[in-house]
Amino acid sequence: MNELNIDYSKMAIRERICLVEKICIIHPLFKGTLDKIRECHECSKYSAEPKCILITGPSGAGKTTISRHYVSQFPRQTSEEGTIIPVLFSTISVPATVKNVASGLLYSMGDPMAHKGTTYNKTLRLYKLIKYCAVKLIILDEFQHFIDRDSDKVLQVVSDWLKVLLDETNIPMILIGMPKSVEILLANEQLQRRFSTRKELSPFSYKTPEQQDDFRKFLKILESKLPLMEQSYLYAADTSFRFFFATNGIISKVMKIVRKATVLALEQKLEKLTMDILAQAYDYEIASKEFIVENPFNENIDKLLNSSNKETPQTVKATNRRIKAKKKEENISNILSIS
Repeated sequence: MNELNIDYSKMAIRERICLVEKICIIHPLFKGTLDKIRECHECSKYSAEPKCILITGPSGAGKTTISRHYVSQFPRQTSEEGTIIPVLFSTISVPATVKNVASGLLYSMGDPMAHKGTTYNKTLRLYKLIKYCAVKLIILDEFQHFIDRDSDKVLQVVSDWLKVLLDETNIPMILIGMPKSVEILLANEQLQRRFSTRKELSPFSYKTPEQQDDFRKFLKILESKLPLMEQSYLYAADTSFRFFFATNGIISKVMKIVRKATVLALEQKLEKLTMDILAQAYDYEIASKEFIVENPFNENIDKLLNSSNKETPQTVKATNRRIKAKKKEENISNILSIS
């Protein structure tokens, strides 16, 4: 049953599909990253020098989701006197020139003239608006764009501009990017000192029982938010391993499969995600875009466990032996060990 025991059967399919798209999972494993952002934010109230953090991780690890979740907790406030922006979020575009980064920040603040003016004028306008809108934290996403794609060299000019922005505004900043973003700090000593605090977000792993339990808990939380009336047991041991095999623990891929599977289920008037539905979703969202032949939701579990390209934890093997020895109805109660 769903998280709030809602009778979704009374809702239109389109409404339920919209709910699927709005699902956002902030797993307990992400708490440490959120705490770091919060600490950085709160330090601005009393710290002489702004506290800054670099958050890195591979694509799909949840970096942007976490940052946008944090921003959502501090909505903008508009009155006759103006707009208050407690947390300013902006994405660094390509190419990452000073003018483009300044324009992006101005646009995120709602400046209708964001793309007009010289670099100097934009920068001065940005300083003024940051103060006027009472910005207390700046979050910049896609920091790896400070590395030129063609030459693979760090863009020193925009890096220096960012350092000056910190000096002039004295506001804490969160930088978010791919793992190679660390190279940018190594190439700029002053930025490196400012962003001495680092946090790395990694995909889920499945090597140890504890890691398997974390991944299964994530799937259980995710399933509880689906607008379906029946349980799908995504967090069962064999199913969770199929999910890990399919996604390598990358959250964005898990979400794509589950979202598409839920839409397919609703369109077929099903109230749970079957293995066939998951296989269809995998083919549509992952296999077709990454040119993969095998489908872990179709393959025999033993074939997956014996694959040399994936982790094959002993607990999953043991669970599979138990599955073979029992009836399907008995499997569910034995597999669902998460409290």
